[in-house]
Amino acid sequence: MYFVFIDEAGTPGYKKGKTPDGYFTLAGMIVKGENILKLERELQRHKLDYGLPPQEEFKWGSKYSSVGWSYDEYANFREGVFQIIENLAETIIGVVLDKGESYKKNYINDHCDLYQQALYLMMERINMWYEDTGVIAAPTIFVIDSRKNNKEADLDEKLAKSFRGALRTGTYYHQGFPWFSHSPFFSTSEESTGLQLADYCAGPIQQYFSTGKDEWYQKMRGKIRKSPGGKVSGYGIKTFPGRPTIQL
Repeated sequence: MYFVFIDEAGTPGYKKGKTPDGYFTLAGMIVKGENILKLERELQRHKLDYGLPPQEEFKWGSKYSSVGWSYDEYANFREGVFQIIENLAETIIGVVLDKGESYKKNYINDHCDLYQQALYLMMERINMWYEDTGVIAAPTIFVIDSRKNNKEADLDEKLAKSFRGALRTGTYYHQGFPWFSHSPFFSTSEESTGLQLADYCAGPIQQYFSTGKDEWYQKMRGKIRKSPGGKVSGYGIKTFPGRPTIQL
C-alpha cells in the first residue's frame, strides 16, 4: 500500500477585478504504508531536537524568529526535514500552473477548476511513476490538505467529486486509475505528519518558480521523479500550460 500526501503552495484563485498572475503548486510525496509510523516518529524526534513541541507544526514558510532561532538553526532544521524525506519517501512529484495562462483556458473559470486541473495532472504523474517502477496492484490512498473554510465548507467535497470522476472516466493520458482509493482523505496539516512534510516539498518548488531562487529546490531535486536520462521537466514536475521557463 502507498500513501500520497498532497499539499499546495500559492493560491489557486485571484482577487476580483485583478488579472490572475503568479504560480500555483501542488506537491505529492509518495510513501510506502510500512514507513508511515517511521515518518511520524522521525519528524517528532527532529522537532524535539530543535526545542519544538513534537505535535506542533512548523511550516515551510514559518519565520524562524518566531521560535528564537538563528538563520543557521533554521537552515539546519530544514536540512533535517529534507533528510527525513530522502530516507523515507519513495519520490516527489510536483505540478506547477501558470495562473495567468491557465485562466485563459475555457474550462478553468475559478479556483476549484484550477485545483482540479492540478490534481488531474498529479494523478497522471503518479500513475506514470507506477509504470516506471513496475508497481502492480498497489492500493493507493490520497491524503490532501483540506481546503474548506468558513465561507466555503464544501470545497473538499467538490474536490472529492472531481477525483472520483477522474477515477471513472480517466484523464487525457490515462483511461483510469484502478489502484487509487475511491475517494481522497482530507486532513489539516496540523493533524498529519505526511502533509507537514509535503509542505516542505511544495514550498521550494513554488519559491523557485516565483523568485528564481533554487537553493532549497536543488537540495530536494534528487528525490523528484525523473526520466531514465535524469530529466525532471514533464516527469517529476509538470508545468501547465506549456513548458517551464527555468532549468529544472
